[in-house]
Amino acid sequence: MESLRDRGTRHRRLDEGLVHVFSARELGGKLQEEAEYQRSGHTGLTLMKTPELRVLVETAEAGTVLARHAIHGPATLYLVEGELSIDTAGGRYTAGSGDMVVLPRDEDREIVARKRCIFLMALSPES
Repeated sequence: MESLRDRGTRHRRLDEGLVHVFSARELGGKLQEEAEYQRSGHTGLTLMKTPELRVLVETAEAGTVLARHAIHGPATLYLVEGELSIDTAGGRYTAGSGDMVVLPRDEDREIVARKRCIFLMALSPES
């Protein structure tokens, strides 16, 4: 059985000439079984990568802090399950299962998993 990170699996997953249907919940569960998640409590997988857009599925254990950062383009997070808090210059926001968070470009933020979570992140790094 191929892992999520095998070269062939990765190549097919990132082929922008194909239609893909992903189960974020299923992929998140598989990511939670990986050594990186077991070691750090957080890992992710790129589902789409073009100059204009990056789409990732990520999972984090409760209490995990994703270091403060900003990207040049806008970002959207969709919580498949769990709960996150997002600290920005404008305040602290909480998002739970089924919620979507839209962050403006260059918004400095820190993301904290309040509950074990799986989320999708869409980034526009070069806009």
